[in-house]
Amino acid sequence: MAEFYDPFSFEIIRQFEAFGFCKLGEGGDFVMDGRIRTGGEIPVATNGGLLSFSHAGLVQMLQKPVNAALQLQGKLPAELTVDDAKVAMVSNGGSGALFCDVMLVGKEAL
Repeated sequence: MAEFYDPFSFEIIRQFEAFGFCKLGEGGDFVMDGRIRTGGEIPVATNGGLLSFSHAGLVQMLQKPVNAALQLQGKLPAELTVDDAKVAMVSNGGSGALFCDVMLVGKEAL
């Protein structure tokens, strides 16, 4: 699953391209057909993201890692839970593919 910085819809697409999930220019097609919904291949912004949850300045930087941790601990409502989530990729800050914080959060030790 992914908790990507999402102040604008295009940022999700740009991050899939920048992080190498797909080639440049292919991000739009990559996210189509439910691939990023909660039950999809790579669920994104499972709490609704910044566009619907809130974009409150610097405090929003904590929302992504906190939601990833809650998701992996199974502490979210059933309709927001990603079944069998084991790893979350989290990004924060910056537009134009300038992601200043990127982390992987997992349930198991490496």
